Amino acid sequence: MNSSLWSCAILLRRWFVVSVVVCGVFCCAAPASAVPNRCAGPAYRAFDFFLGSWVARHLDGKDFGAAVVTKVLGECALRVDWHGGKYDGTSYNMWVADEKRWQKSWFDDTGNTEIVMGQASPGLLVYEGTTRERQREEWRRISAREVRQTYRISRDGGKTWKIGFILVYYKISK
Repeated sequence: MNSSLWSCAILLRRWFVVSVVVCGVFCCAAPASAVPNRCAGPAYRAFDFFLGSWVARHLDGKDFGAAVVTKVLGECALRVDWHGGKYDGTSYNMWVADEKRWQKSWFDDTGNTEIVMGQASPGLLVYEGTTRERQREEWRRISAREVRQTYRISRDGGKTWKIGFILVYYKISK
């Protein structure tokens, strides 16, 4: 067999092997729906009432900012992108199954960070922790289009609480 025919035969054989491998990967792989979602339990859905795009207002009705809340990390966490007030920031909110509680990790463009833990019940998520001071943050579903955030601080180890702010979020899209 001459060398050009031999080269052609080798190329055809390689092409055939690559085709079989590619077909096996794409044609025979399990569909994505067949792969179980590790975060499918109801505990992971407790904060889903906050999914969507929101405008945040003070109790007097004045606009304060906006938030876009999306599912991320294989639907295991909620990402909240905040724009308004004196800063922009992002938080990741996730059910930590091993600890049976929620965790929020917040980061903003002023260098502020916050990691707090919380518990959920239907329509309510309450975080508590200490960053600069002891804090309690309550997220309450008022309706399908309204969520209230109440932020309290304590300077005496949690014996008494003072309201730091209250914001009402109004849904503007899914």
